Amino acid sequence: MICALLLTFISFPFSPSQCSFSTSPFTPKAVFARPETLALQAQTSSAQTQTSIAAHANAQMNFPGAASGFGLATTKKFLSEGAKVVAADMNTTALSKQYPPNSSQSISLAAVTANVTSAADWTKLVETAESKFGGLDIVVNNAGTSYKNKPTLEVTEDEFDRVMAVNVKSIYLSVNVCVPALKKRGGGSIVNIASIGAMRPRPGLVWYNASKGAVANVSYSLSSRV
Repeated sequence: MICALLLTFISFPFSPSQCSFSTSPFTPKAVFARPETLALQAQTSSAQTQTSIAAHANAQMNFPGAASGFGLATTKKFLSEGAKVVAADMNTTALSKQYPPNSSQSISLAAVTANVTSAADWTKLVETAESKFGGLDIVVNNAGTSYKNKPTLEVTEDEFDRVMAVNVKSIYLSVNVCVPALKKRGGGSIVNIASIGAMRPRPGLVWYNASKGAVANVSYSLSSRV
């Protein structure tokens, strides 16, 4: 199954008149890095999982959720384009498998085990980008999760909290630590991966839809505020 998603893109030189924002529904065959579009052929049957921090051609990039699915395909594309990437995921084993420590790509890659719902881990990711690659230019908020399709009244509080923490709180945490780092470089790009559910809510996934609606909305808001 190829899942459609909504990509929200913010590019900012930190002047409100120059801020830009776009939403683009598409199947996972294209991603944005900086204002350019990178062609990415990606076939995936799995849902988004937590992972991500990345960079493109002399740009340094943070990419959570980089060990599987969209995150893995996107990170590999960035690397092939000459990016320097901090690839993050909660799954240490998967990270090691996809990005072996002593591989030829290790000079342009830092694989870091991280939880995007942790402020301390976001600080660690940015510090890694700055210490290993000299700074941060692009942030891709790819981490995401959901629960099994079910009637809304059967969704547990723990399921609700997890969806909101991974899909929404993670972006809040990323902005607090990443925007100051991007400003040091004179500007940069933030890519937030939402879902077509943000605009066309699907039954049985009320709170997932709501979380992705928040991703799209916060991206609109950020584009005029940072």
